[in-house]
Amino acid sequence: MTAQLINIKTGEFALNSGFVVSNQTTENDLTAHFGEERVSVRDFKNGYSNCSIRNLKLGELYFILSFYFLNGRITRTEILVNTEPYDDNEGWDSFDKETEIKKGKVIEHWMAGQKQGDDNIYPWGNVGLTYDFHNLCSSGVITYNPAQHV
Repeated sequence: MTAQLINIKTGEFALNSGFVVSNQTTENDLTAHFGEERVSVRDFKNGYSNCSIRNLKLGELYFILSFYFLNGRITRTEILVNTEPYDDNEGWDSFDKETEIKKGKVIEHWMAGQKQGDDNIYPWGNVGLTYDFHNLCSSGVITYNPAQHV
């Protein structure tokens, strides 16, 4: 993937068809663009909610995008990247440590192309890579600074 997907000046994350995720993105924006059938919404009834989109293809890569909200404001976007479509029926029985390490390398490679600033910390938030030890997976993370919400 050669295109710059994260605008480091604004924190905008360009997806497809001109859709851009920013610190102003709402759940309604996601469902309006991708359709209710593609967006899985979880409302935790305490101000927190999240939306996920599985197997979004950008270029040659497949993504799972998870968007986290607090009181309707986006706080974080998690980005899982894979070279193959994610299998919705995949479970712990199909877990393979080497495959997960390989997936982590794909994410590292993709996120490394995004590293353009000192420690990837900006006025609007930050960009990083995290490893979830509980779920044994790596993901790219965009965290938005709540002070930058208008």
